[in-house]
Amino acid sequence: MYELEIRRKEIEDLFGISLEILTFEQWVKEQFDRALAENIVTEQMLSSAWITAYTESLTQRRRDITPIDEQCYQWLFTLKILLARE
Repeated sequence: MYELEIRRKEIEDLFGISLEILTFEQWVKEQFDRALAENIVTEQMLSSAWITAYTESLTQRRRDITPIDEQCYQWLFTLKILLARE
C-alpha cells in the first residue's frame, strides 16, 4: 500500500491533479451524493438509470463502451433473482 501511495503522489505532482483511490462502494456513494447534491436527478431516477445501464452492459447492448466478453447469462439470471426478491 505504501508503494501505491508513492505512485499516487508522483502522478499528482507530475500532472498537477488530485487522485483518490476508492472502493467500488465508496465510488458509487460519491457519484450518488454528487448527483443528488447538484439537484440534477432524484435518487429514484439515478437508481433506475444505473440498473438500466448495468443490465444493458450485461446483455451486451453497450459493446461500444462496455465490451464484456464473458458469458453473461448466469449474471443476468442472478440479477433477476435479486430483483425478484425486492
